[in-house]
Formats: sequence, structure tokens, C-alpha cells
Amino acid sequence: MLVSLPGKISFVVLLLLIAQFILLTVMVIENNGLGAIVVIVQFTPVTATLGLIFGAWSINKESGWLRFIPISVLAISAVYVLLFLSIMLGFAPSFGE
Repeated sequence: MLVSLPGKISFVVLLLLIAQFILLTVMVIENNGLGAIVVIVQFTPVTATLGLIFGAWSINKESGWLRFIPISVLAISAVYVLLFLSIMLGFAPSFGE
């Protein structure tokens, strides 16, 4: 079990990020792409910010193999931030052409 309070909060944020991914996947599979974009625009800034804050904070607090959870929270949050920025700022998949 995670030892520190930031580690436990980062685990809860990881569960939120996974639930958000499942929701987005279901929306895309059901051909509701606009709904998926709305969910990304509404929820991603909050969940990704919480993931980045608590992930970075709990990396220093946790040790051993439990450090995998904060690192995965940081990685998933970074992917969500990139996805949010690509939708909001309109980055092309080529990034420079």
C-alpha cells in the first residue's frame, strides 16, 4: 500500500485518468467524436493538472516498486496535456509541415 498521502491521492488521480480514458474510448467507438472533444476540453485541464502536481509531489515521497504509480500518473497526465493542447491550439499531426 502507498505510504504517503500524496501517493494515495496520486492513486486516486490515476483511477480518475483511467476512467476518463474509458469514457473517451467508449465515446469514440460509438461515433460521438464531438462529445469526446467536449469531455477532453472540460475535464482534462483539471485532471491533468492534478495528475502533474500529485504525481511530481509523490515521486519524492514513495520508494521501491510503488514509485511506478506516481510515474504512470505523470506520464498519463502529460499525454492528456498534449492531447488537450493539440485540440485547443489545432496542432497538426506532422508538427511542422
